[in-house]
Amino acid sequence: MRGDDTGIVIEVTGVKGLDGALSELQKEDEDSFRKWLMEVESPRQGEAADRLREERGLTEFEMWDDEEVAHLYRDREVMWYEARKEENNGFLKSFDIRSMDGPSLRGLNMTNELLGKSKNSEHIGDGKIITFKDGVRIVLLCRDTITGAQEGLSIEARVGPYHRRICINTATPGCPPTEWMTTPILMAGSGWPDWVLEGAMRGDGRLDINYQLRLWKSEEYQPIEELVTQHYDSLGIGEAVHSVEVYTRHNAVIIGTLSKKGKMKLIGKRGGNVTDLRKEIKAKMGERWVVSVQRLV
Repeated sequence: MRGDDTGIVIEVTGVKGLDGALSELQKEDEDSFRKWLMEVESPRQGEAADRLREERGLTEFEMWDDEEVAHLYRDREVMWYEARKEENNGFLKSFDIRSMDGPSLRGLNMTNELLGKSKNSEHIGDGKIITFKDGVRIVLLCRDTITGAQEGLSIEARVGPYHRRICINTATPGCPPTEWMTTPILMAGSGWPDWVLEGAMRGDGRLDINYQLRLWKSEEYQPIEELVTQHYDSLGIGEAVHSVEVYTRHNAVIIGTLSKKGKMKLIGKRGGNVTDLRKEIKAKMGERWVVSVQRLV
């Protein structure tokens, strides 16, 4: 079987082989379509929008007030959305863009692009982005933030193993809520610097991110994280470990992974891999620790 335009030759044996071949060709078509959108059609749409904006003497802020110009720019953002909606575990697909205006859609695409470059932020489904500081989880709730934007300029998030609610005060007036997430993603990539958290991001009372991080932070995080890393690296499956969380208050060590396959690897046959790790942690850090493997969702 040969793809019409790709020149790909696929050997087909039986119905099962045909299903596999059709699936492969469909994927090839989808990849080609996305590439065409990003490299050909989206730039062409952008050039048309830029020309009309310049002809009418509009600034980048004024262009959204011109219906015709705004329509062209929004169409470009829709193309960008369609081309990249499978990235980052389908982050973009978590949002209904049918009634989303141009600036909001642009902000959403910007967040997705930045998320793809981040080393400490991961989309785990339903518009939730998980990140970590010193072994404590922080979950950014993008959909809740957008929905609640009319009530205040803050980002909805959760901290710790029980997902305690916090509000991050980093939203910028005048920017669409879909763009607000770019700041915490950038901060996560820098390891959540204390001077930023204790400055512009400070919240009120128990909703303050600093309060919750101090509540859950463990002095034993570094030595336990090293034990986990060394153990799984020695087994040749270190790549399956996405994160290590340590919570002294509950004597808990949570080893995070992004897939069911990764979880099975880390647990091991009959639980052997994680059982050996438990013994090592208890021998070096004390008997009280409870060690578990969790798929991050």
